[in-house]
Amino acid sequence: MSIPLKYITDQKGKKTAVQIPINLWKSLVSEYRELIENRQMKTDLSEAIAEIDRHEKNEKKIGEYKPDTSKAMKALEALSEYKTFDKIKDPVKWQRQIRKDKVLNRKNG
Repeated sequence: MSIPLKYITDQKGKKTAVQIPINLWKSLVSEYRELIENRQMKTDLSEAIAEIDRHEKNEKKIGEYKPDTSKAMKALEALSEYKTFDKIKDPVKWQRQIRKDKVLNRKNG
């Protein structure tokens, strides 16, 4: 695919800028924003998982633990807007694949 680019040069002929079609620009901006949002969601989910891991290491009883779930909920809501989970038919199987078949600790409070 050939993209029609127009180069802007200074008086010496050195390229100083490039012009691209507006539709391509809008597409690039949209993809960039999506990448930034995805990176933030990944960061929020990683922080939430790290918080859960810290909890498991401290072995506190569930009633004593009051996690801040706002970041995880925000990330999950954003993912649902993208219909990220629509393709997941078996959430338990999917979670095992993500966690590389790590057995989750089941603790009774």
